[in-house]
Amino acid sequence: HLMPHGYDLHPVLLNSWEGSYFSFTEKTLTDMMDGVREMGGEMFVLDDGWFGRGQYARDEVNKDTSGLGDWVVNDRKLPHGLGWLSDQAKARGLKFGLWVEPEMVNTNSALCVAHPDWMLQEPKRRTVLGRGKSQNTLDLCNPAVRDNLFAQLDAVYADIPDLAYVKWDANNAISNLGAPSLPRDRQANLWFDYTKGLYELLERFQAKRPHVMTQACASGGGHMDFGFLRYADEFWTSDRTDPVSRVMIQWGCSQFYPASAMACHVTASPNHQTGRKTPLKYRFDVAMSGRLGFELHPKDLTSEELAYAKGRVAEYKRIRPIVQCGDLYRLASPYEHPYAAFLYVSEDKAKAVVFALGLDREIDETVRLPLSGFKPAETLEIRLRGKYASEVVELP
Repeated sequence: HLMPHGYDLHPVLLNSWEGSYFSFTEKTLTDMMDGVREMGGEMFVLDDGWFGRGQYARDEVNKDTSGLGDWVVNDRKLPHGLGWLSDQAKARGLKFGLWVEPEMVNTNSALCVAHPDWMLQEPKRRTVLGRGKSQNTLDLCNPAVRDNLFAQLDAVYADIPDLAYVKWDANNAISNLGAPSLPRDRQANLWFDYTKGLYELLERFQAKRPHVMTQACASGGGHMDFGFLRYADEFWTSDRTDPVSRVMIQWGCSQFYPASAMACHVTASPNHQTGRKTPLKYRFDVAMSGRLGFELHPKDLTSEELAYAKGRVAEYKRIRPIVQCGDLYRLASPYEHPYAAFLYVSEDKAKAVVFALGLDREIDETVRLPLSGFKPAETLEIRLRGKYASEVVELP
């Protein structure tokens, strides 16, 4: 009821981050578009690394130590610009989304050089810097900071008429407890005034482009608050994309938020964070219990895996209304069992989707699940998801 597009079905998308990180060209991105289109996806999202100019450009060398605060296209990487890239997505039948991190700034940026007093900092104390010893949080208590960010990003968005999605990231905590824009007797209100300023900025973007969906991201989970939910349609639940870890993470997240608000992506194997190897089927099963997406480069999949992925995406679209809009029933907690089990039930209680996700591949026990939540029927049709095909079993 609170999300801006809470009654809309959320698209199957591919986010470019784990598929390319900072190392991409225009062809890298259009190849990703071709891949997600082949799998049946509906949106392509360009993640970090697209911005900054000259010595402040964010690229394979500077990575995350420069450019934040300078919201202009890195024309060395993207000579044709973001509008062209969006048109490439549209030509493939895909919507286009973009990653931004407006609340943060790198000391190695034109913005910081011009306005060093726009960062959060305490008088007479050394400024604590985050990622790469270069990142800090901007003083969103300051209206001039908010106006600057709005003007910069509004110009970027104007070059993308078909912009459909924004991934709003925030990878630096408030580690400097001082706002230069606040009077001395107001410094203790930093947390409140910062959040108020953030919401004011989000409201301005939402008012101008109400059709654009927003993902709240902050190293995964850092912006997962109910206040932000007024401006965001989903959360990036964690930067830990290992599917076994995600079973636990998504179980916890679903205590507070609907499945449509949980961005759950199929990633590469071995996983980039844990090195764990998992079957593609398992990675799909976990990701399909929320808003399905991809966090990989499709070229790294075999032809058999691509065909399998295409079938699973089609299957997800069939069950998507039940998963994203249905009622959730918890059957077995992964904190009490070596598996998690739960089901989503349609509003009319005529259909249900059951998930049983093991945490240990050596489980040697019979798992009995008391299904509930849907209307009793004389005949119950159950579709069991096999390795590459569905089976249909009728039980009295």
